[in-house]
Amino acid sequence: MLGLALHSPGISESADGAPRALAGTAAWAVVYAREVDPARLTPFGLVVVDPEVAVPAAALKRSGAKVIAYISLGEVHSSRAYFARVKDAGWLIRENANWKGSFLVDVRREGWRRMVVSELVPAILARGFDGLFLDTLDTAEVLEEEDQVRYGGSIREMAELVKALRGKYPTAVLLPNNAFRVLEHMASAVDGVVAESVFATYDFSTKRYHRVADAPKKYKLALLTDVQRRHRLPVFTIEYAPPSEAELAAYAASASRAAGFIPYVTTIDLQSVHLPPP
Repeated sequence: MLGLALHSPGISESADGAPRALAGTAAWAVVYAREVDPARLTPFGLVVVDPEVAVPAAALKRSGAKVIAYISLGEVHSSRAYFARVKDAGWLIRENANWKGSFLVDVRREGWRRMVVSELVPAILARGFDGLFLDTLDTAEVLEEEDQVRYGGSIREMAELVKALRGKYPTAVLLPNNAFRVLEHMASAVDGVVAESVFATYDFSTKRYHRVADAPKKYKLALLTDVQRRHRLPVFTIEYAPPSEAELAAYAASASRAAGFIPYVTTIDLQSVHLPPP
């Protein structure tokens, strides 16, 4: 009779036992500056950069980190080379009130999804990046909550877009940011999940950094703990606290680690490499 080894999957593997691409990552960074010094990346196992970074991906990867490139699936910034095409095609909805120059895009438009899968992503991966940091997926959630009649189906189509990326690029790291309702429809297609401002945040109205209040903190903790339990995904957090506020930065990092997450503590502009607080 054959013996069967039964075990519950850990965070280093998916629910079906497959290894996670980001297993063992202890520290990570998100840096959108055009100039990035590879020597400053050595403490990190994973680094997110802007796809238009001036330093070649191969040079960045000499630090030993996996290097993945930012792409926005739910918004398009006016600085992107393809902005005019998206605007002229009528796929934009409105400008993001918090980020001047960034416009919400209707992910239900087939032309936009085709552009992402067949043009934007292959151009990024051809430069040698290990995968993609998928941002603004939660735009679909915002739009459906705002007007179900007008924007219904946005969450489903955003999830289908991510699954299409996984199907076409099976070895690429896919790391989505802030998209918990979308995640329910595509968790098996991604390698982890990111949440911003779980313990420390930035207030755009007061232009101050501060601890996240208990209610929203507990809400996000419950969501992220559930993600770990049900989907076996590693959780990465972006906490906002400047070096000048060392106590806030240390609190955010230690609280995130204590919850079983992998934190990166940085400033709201994401332009500099910040070493992990002790």
